[in-house]
Amino acid sequence: MNTLDQYRVVLEVLIQMRHCLDNDTDYTTVLGKPFNLIRQSAICGHVFLHSPCNSGIHSQFLNPVFEKLGLDTYYPVERQLTSTGYAAELLFWKQRNMYDMDSEPGKVRYKLLTRLIQYFEKEIACVV
Repeated sequence: MNTLDQYRVVLEVLIQMRHCLDNDTDYTTVLGKPFNLIRQSAICGHVFLHSPCNSGIHSQFLNPVFEKLGLDTYYPVERQLTSTGYAAELLFWKQRNMYDMDSEPGKVRYKLLTRLIQYFEKEIACVV
């Protein structure tokens, strides 16, 4: 799968994640297959889980994008809210619902999701 196709797959997953969050549901479809928004799983996990096996998209696929956005590659949300890597790790693991819009991490994660959608839309537009 070439880079443009990978970006399209990632964008579709991100858009469906936002669709679930905007409509307060956990189920939709991505690429014609059922999509389950797992509220204990971060954005990278969803991108990996809902990408085709032969796509070349792996759990660290978004790391270069996080770097371009000036974010930590391991805890891009939590590092915005804490002062140390250890505190970020603790915050990451204690979240039961990473997309809880009543929590600060949930709000930041939703903003990151929107930024990622914009990033991939821009990248695709530059190639096409």
